[in-house]
Amino acid sequence: MNPLKSTIILDFLDALFAITLVAPAVVGYWRGTWNLMGHYVYTNNETYSSLVSLALGFIGMFIFCLAQDSIKKYFEGKSHACFSLASWLYTAVYGFTCVNSWRGAWLIGNLYQGRSLQLILAVTLSAALLLGLLKALRNISAPPCVVTVDTAADYFDVPTYFKYSSHQKKWLYVIDCLFSVFIVGSLVVVVWRGAWVILDIIIFPKDPSLSALTSLALGYGIVVLTFSLQPIMRWTCARLEGCWRVLVADLFLFFSFIGTVNVWRSIWQLLDLYFLPEHRIASDWITHAGCLFVLLVLNCGNSVLVRGVYVDAEENAGDCVILPVQYLRLYFKREKNKSSRRKAAAEALITMPQQIKQMEQGNLQECENFLENEQETTTEDTLLNKSSGPVVVIITNNVDKNSKGIQNNLK
Repeated sequence: MNPLKSTIILDFLDALFAITLVAPAVVGYWRGTWNLMGHYVYTNNETYSSLVSLALGFIGMFIFCLAQDSIKKYFEGKSHACFSLASWLYTAVYGFTCVNSWRGAWLIGNLYQGRSLQLILAVTLSAALLLGLLKALRNISAPPCVVTVDTAADYFDVPTYFKYSSHQKKWLYVIDCLFSVFIVGSLVVVVWRGAWVILDIIIFPKDPSLSALTSLALGYGIVVLTFSLQPIMRWTCARLEGCWRVLVADLFLFFSFIGTVNVWRSIWQLLDLYFLPEHRIASDWITHAGCLFVLLVLNCGNSVLVRGVYVDAEENAGDCVILPVQYLRLYFKREKNKSSRRKAAAEALITMPQQIKQMEQGNLQECENFLENEQETTTEDTLLNKSSGPVVVIITNNVDKNSKGIQNNLK
């Protein structure tokens, strides 16, 4: 198949996979986990419930960020079964802390900010502007515009804003983790909450069903348009430099975010309205456990996590606007690499007997050459013994040296 056609087909299938499977599963997991906390933690006191979620979430995320190198080092060299079990448990616990951090900050915003459209709009735009100035606006992205494929090499990695390592000065690394989790993470929550609440206010606020369906159409329409615009945006950003490149990339990512938040809002509300509405606890448990299990089996369980800080436009040229949803592309690439390795191993097995035969023939030739040299030396010694002694000694010594050299080569 034409490489260009295969690339286009894989891009289309990756986008379709992210839109139709990964995004609904991730939203289902978040919705189930979020609602379950409401069912079991201070049901009649939203303030206490939000504070518990806030503490569990942000402290847990900080610990995971701080201990990432230790966790990674501990599981190096472990068996495949041990690593698989540990990685699934890691995703489940880390996902729980992520949802709780967002739930706590979100509910506190509900309690103290109110629903004034002007105030929410001002706070949301201010938080987005701060993220833009920090070159961290891309961290508002989520499925279907992001798919995280689980790989052993970086399964436990949590990128920090300043990129300090735990092997450097400890206090700098701790400050880096604190800033990444509490500052950048909180700003991302503010932007998401603000956009969600604005949509609640302006899109059919008195008709939840129609509001959800409108968000569904609007969200998926924007997401599809975003995927379609990637080649143009890539070409544009490849020809820009400096602040202009970052600005264009951020505008494109913010446009994709509008589609993303609409997709999340619509799926969340449709599940609340139509998926076992009379058995809410069962509905929440099914979406919490079932969706996470599906994602883990598909090897993209870490898509439920909000972890690490990524810098805007840090990729080369126009790659900064390519949405990271390469799932099938990576799968086929791995399979191709495995096939190449198997083919190389088979060819090595086929050619090995021939190489051994050539080596044996080479050793046999060396032996024959050695025997011929020995015969010549014996004849020469016999003739020279009839001459004067000093000459015999000198020639004999040279022959001995040559013979020893040949013997060493044979050895």
